[in-house]
Amino acid sequence: MLSKKRIIAVAASGLAQFCNWKTRTDYVAARETLMSWSPKPKGHCFGENTEQIMYDLQIIIPAYNVEGYIKNCLESLKPVLNSRHKILIQIVDDGSTDETGAISDRFAKETGESVTVIHQKNIGLAGARNTALKAILGEYVMLLDSDDYLPEDIAIDHILDTVKGYDILQGDYKTVDSNGHVLSQNKASQLSGYAWGKLYHHTVFKEFQFPGGYWFEDTPIKFLISRMDLKIKKQNEFIYCYRKNPDGITAKSLNQRKSLDSYWVTELCLEEMPAFGIKYDQRSYDNLLNQSILNLKRIRKQPQRIRKAMFVLTNEVVEKYFPDMGSAKYAEIDNAIRNRQFAKYELLAIADWCSQ
Repeated sequence: MLSKKRIIAVAASGLAQFCNWKTRTDYVAARETLMSWSPKPKGHCFGENTEQIMYDLQIIIPAYNVEGYIKNCLESLKPVLNSRHKILIQIVDDGSTDETGAISDRFAKETGESVTVIHQKNIGLAGARNTALKAILGEYVMLLDSDDYLPEDIAIDHILDTVKGYDILQGDYKTVDSNGHVLSQNKASQLSGYAWGKLYHHTVFKEFQFPGGYWFEDTPIKFLISRMDLKIKKQNEFIYCYRKNPDGITAKSLNQRKSLDSYWVTELCLEEMPAFGIKYDQRSYDNLLNQSILNLKRIRKQPQRIRKAMFVLTNEVVEKYFPDMGSAKYAEIDNAIRNRQFAKYELLAIADWCSQ
């Protein structure tokens, strides 16, 4: 018996074949509509960071109003501090108004020089990460979100021994609920699009920064970092616990105008690809088509005129950066975008969501 989601996927895919009319909104009008709704932030992915390598591993923890979670996060680091390697833990308190900063300070006082806390005014997750990355101190860097934590049995010495000679180590991770109960165990078959769950060689971040002011600031992992000429190691052991936080951006973004950042950060990555020596090739195009489905999913609760305007801008970047390219992997989505068939595009996107 077919599941409800599967029935919706089949129905949406079938209906899409009859939606061949074109949207007539022009690019200028569409851009004005989106800029009025939620303006494009001004952050960039390309930047310059200094390097003064003093540690084997630098763990960066951006933290904002997570008093209910950060103690668990910090406690999970105690086994790491017993490593025979030299490790620095940097907590960036991003202008918290609860007890996050005080909890961080107490942890640093208890553990000594291996833990430092930076207090700053609130500038967002990307800006908090960038604060620590401005002065890279570790040969390898790990990004740990403050509502997540490390597995209690993480073999950090073994990981640091095996990562030598690689640019990125991608580990397996567990997804847990707000109480820490395991929901799923995720094997690393390829480099994920998340900033966390990895060790990065310091050179990866030498000219990279997370785009300040944007939601979905991990998007450059897929568009930029995954496309760099890097040596990547897949570590078949759990090195991270990702918490599905009901108060996080992902959970709360659907009803927010700023969910439109999903498109804006996609556009930014396309603009800045040449700065990282990345070509507008088939893989980049498939990335864009895949991302276009995710972008629509993230703004699906926004008014139709906003969804349609984003579709028009998506058509524009497709024609601008990939004018003569097709896609065997996303052939129907490609066809709908190039022919400006908005209704068909939405139905195909729904079919994709429901088939997963």
